[in-house]
Amino acid sequence: MYSWAETTAQAAAQDGARAAAAFNGTAAHGRAVALAAADNGSLDTIRTDVRRGPRISSATVTGRALAVIPLFPVTFSVTADAPTERLTQP
Repeated sequence: MYSWAETTAQAAAQDGARAAAAFNGTAAHGRAVALAAADNGSLDTIRTDVRRGPRISSATVTGRALAVIPLFPVTFSVTADAPTERLTQP
């Protein structure tokens, strides 16, 4: 369960960063994409923080893995970066 949750958080962060970094992307779109990718049942209490910068866009996905042993909750926080697409002069 923990491996599935960590892999889900990684994939969601990567998807969110790529969506925000796209040429017409926004942080809000990246956040929506990250939340949709993380909502597969492996994580609970999912939070996302997506930022679109002029050169780098980043997404952080934080969530708690579904507990195999309820007394030992495991929380994952994964950040992914992507270069922001933009037009430049040659």
